[in-house]
Amino acid sequence: MNALTRSTNLNVFKKCIQLTVTCKRFRGKEPRRKPLWMPMAPSKLFVIKQKPVIPEDEKQQIESLEQRYEIFMDSVRQYFKKEFYDPTLMSGGISEDQRRNELEEQEQLLLENEEENRRVAALRAEQNALQEQIAIGKFNEKSLEEELKKEEEFRKAREIVKREIKRSETYITKAKLEEAIESALLNPVHYEFAIDLQGNVHFDERLHPYALKPSAVPETSNVTQEFEGVDYSKPVKLEKKVIY
Repeated sequence: MNALTRSTNLNVFKKCIQLTVTCKRFRGKEPRRKPLWMPMAPSKLFVIKQKPVIPEDEKQQIESLEQRYEIFMDSVRQYFKKEFYDPTLMSGGISEDQRRNELEEQEQLLLENEEENRRVAALRAEQNALQEQIAIGKFNEKSLEEELKKEEEFRKAREIVKREIKRSETYITKAKLEEAIESALLNPVHYEFAIDLQGNVHFDERLHPYALKPSAVPETSNVTQEFEGVDYSKPVKLEKKVIY
């Protein structure tokens, strides 16, 4: 090998190294084979593979075996075609045995399906009955609650009616108008009272009972049951109340 060939091989080898480094740097796809411009490896440069030498009688034996193999395989293919493929084509796609087997399998599947449907129907009926009982129980509970609520509302309304009927006895009607006027003139009332620095309320017996309780519903009578036990000679102590 002369110096020129050695220099050429070295340059080619350097280029291959540069290409490999570039591919790895950019994560490119590495080539699967050696590039065409690279020379043959020195270890394989003068290696010549020797073809195997087969004797003539052995070659004839191999050819005979190959022919027998082809004949056997062709006979097997013809057998399968005659026994399976042709009857399938003639019967519309499947053989008679396959048709019979499929019919039996279909009948068996239908029986299993009917049995499964009966089982599912029984479970569904049981579940529906349970849900119906639960719904009836909830409906009864709700009806009972509504009935109790209506009874409570009716009781409250009856109490209000009774209270209003009792209060109506003090109403000033046309027949009691003159009597009410005379009573008002004979028993004058006022709403004035005084509060000292200690928070005591001072008033006399003419103070209206609801003067100290403006949020209450006023009655037509002067003295109600709520103020019957009030001692007008003693002052009333107001409780401390935070307004702001």
